[in-house]
Amino acid sequence: MSVEQQVDALATSVENLKSAVVSKKATLDASVMDAQSATAQALAAKVNALSARDQAGAFKDAAYSAAQSAASAVAYQDLTALAVSKAVTAVDVFIYDTAKDSDGGAWRHRCAGTSWYREPLNTAIRGSRREFPAVAVIVAETNRVTIYDGDDPTLPMWMVINGSVLGRFLYDGYTADATCITALNGQLITGVRTASDTSGNFGGGVVFDFCSDKSVKLAATSTNSNYGEKAGVRAVEWGAPAAYRMPPLYRLVNGMVNDVAMAVLPNAPIDQATGLPLPTIAVATNGGVSVIKHDGNVWDITGTNWGNIGNRVGFVGEDLYFDQSIYIILAVTVSNIAADHILYDRFDIAPFRRVVPAGSFETAFSSISAALDLPSYDLAHFVKRGNSSTDTWLTFVKSDPKVSAAGMATFLSSTFNTGWMPGAIRGAWLAETDDTDLVAAELVTNGTFDIDASAWAATGGADLSSVDGKLKINNDTANFGGATQTITTLPGHAYILCADIEIGNTSVTFRARNEANFSVLATRIVGGTGPVELHFVAISTATQVQIINADSTLGDFSLADNISVRPADADRSVNRRGLVVNGTITRAPVEVGAELIAYSGFSEANYVEGTYETYADTLYALGWQQTNGVWEFKHGVVSEAPIDGLTITGTTLKIAGTKPKALVRVTTTTPPAAQLAKIEQEEGVLFQVNAACTLYGASDAVTALAHDPDTGLLHIGTSAGRSMFQGLRRVANTTVPVTTAIAAAGGMVVEE
Repeated sequence: MSVEQQVDALATSVENLKSAVVSKKATLDASVMDAQSATAQALAAKVNALSARDQAGAFKDAAYSAAQSAASAVAYQDLTALAVSKAVTAVDVFIYDTAKDSDGGAWRHRCAGTSWYREPLNTAIRGSRREFPAVAVIVAETNRVTIYDGDDPTLPMWMVINGSVLGRFLYDGYTADATCITALNGQLITGVRTASDTSGNFGGGVVFDFCSDKSVKLAATSTNSNYGEKAGVRAVEWGAPAAYRMPPLYRLVNGMVNDVAMAVLPNAPIDQATGLPLPTIAVATNGGVSVIKHDGNVWDITGTNWGNIGNRVGFVGEDLYFDQSIYIILAVTVSNIAADHILYDRFDIAPFRRVVPAGSFETAFSSISAALDLPSYDLAHFVKRGNSSTDTWLTFVKSDPKVSAAGMATFLSSTFNTGWMPGAIRGAWLAETDDTDLVAAELVTNGTFDIDASAWAATGGADLSSVDGKLKINNDTANFGGATQTITTLPGHAYILCADIEIGNTSVTFRARNEANFSVLATRIVGGTGPVELHFVAISTATQVQIINADSTLGDFSLADNISVRPADADRSVNRRGLVVNGTITRAPVEVGAELIAYSGFSEANYVEGTYETYADTLYALGWQQTNGVWEFKHGVVSEAPIDGLTITGTTLKIAGTKPKALVRVTTTTPPAAQLAKIEQEEGVLFQVNAACTLYGASDAVTALAHDPDTGLLHIGTSAGRSMFQGLRRVANTTVPVTTAIAAAGGMVVEE
């Protein structure tokens, strides 16, 4: 594209932005004026573009900055180019920009001899244009795949591939539902599941090769299967007589396909039929991930002893990323895959590695959604911790597969943002967006049982009494006897629940539970005598403390004393070790209109503190503090006190001092200088006026993720709308709920 064309496109984009943004704030007027000025400059620069490219580039940056300012100033609906509504219920969406193909999309102009190019136009399955679109918006529904012409702002239908015949193509007698799509180098891959089969023996996918004009079958079995490859993109529509039945060209580990991805790897051979490098294909299934290398070999990645593999797949360079239920993401360098080490049942095979920093994700997670191929993040992932439906967050990961200490992660939700947590993180505090002051308090009534067991309610027919100043929980019936007390809590606030448990002749279940829906916030089975500490974040105003005998034998009992619940500042790292509040800590935005909160009012009487055995191993601290009204990034070895008032004495960590602080973290590894510079740069913008840093709205349940490699924006969908992040800062959002999928490329966004 010439410089003149780029400038024309820039001017058009800015004009479209002006007309499409719906103003809800007075600040929009100023932003639009900036955009108009930048547009005028850009148009004027067109005349001298060839001799003044640097100047045109500057105008381009100014227009983009003005547009971002306008977008950040309001909560707007989709732009005009994206506001075209289609009466579809998508299961997946994909924006295919052929300019990113190996030949820049030149293959589109060499297809006049193909069957799909010559088929009748203006029908139910073909639009009015013969040439494949330069930008195609591809939408998968369960019963069809539709390719829309993204070159036309009205997104007319270009081609429909009916799903009703996919089952016949894959296996006689089955109906196939489309589940996922991807496209590269003239190939469109549709993953499917067969509605009448849950075993994974059937189903699979189809490669529609528009360059070489053929259809290729991906399937899990060859029994009674139709052809593996047939001439014509519409071979799926034509069906296959029995005489053409043959095994699939590529065999998958399982036919229940969840996701597909493609990449052209270095030294990929050239397809003589198309002149394009052959892609490597990854297919995520219920039985694992099948990797179809460009040499035609298929290797299966399975892991029965380590949880399911095969929810999501994606490429970053040569590395293939995929889900595994016990860890967030695994990666393997695809060019090194070989038969002797691709099948595994243990997490000990050299090519496989956790891409997250060592120690950062030591607890099991369930992966929900992933956005991959993120140069600025490496990857973004939405996770749910363990079995808790309430403990969810979004994760950004920057990784160095060769040096785990060089990796780092950010956790964020609708209420907090940890900043970057480097290496083997041990804690991340002062990361909230709630400006309610933290005040020390004891929330449990009669937790010492000096006189009686009043204020505690018996459950399971238990007899509660005070014996030698301790609570005795006795099974008076053949039931699981217990004691419970409901305390008043603040939703979103952290607390620490402590008790001294003494085992009589039964172990106990010690837990905090939300009263409204009985969801467990924190729990532990206690089988020995001694102190127990649980950390939880309340989700309502009423939380139950429960101690329940673990068996139902009549007469069995347990003892408890010094039961306490105190407010804390949440540890938003995976360790979840909050710091108890002493005195009063003041909380207010770090700057006017900013979401991130500053903690102040620290003194020897007002501080937060906690004890954890791993604090003794901590080497490095980092965080932000205010000096003479200016926020500064501070970091260094803990013993040299880089952060005002942060001390570690044995296993006790304390944050006191006198200066306002935010985003305080400690780690057992020393971050490299380049990593520290990036942390300072990307976190610094959160300390600016009106800076947003959390998911828009009140929901933490991420429904879809997509990264636009052209704009650098990460699009995150929830029931509240779509949040757009540039680095760690949310720069804009929509208010239309996202239910299923997002695709983004070249500034275009489609969503369901």
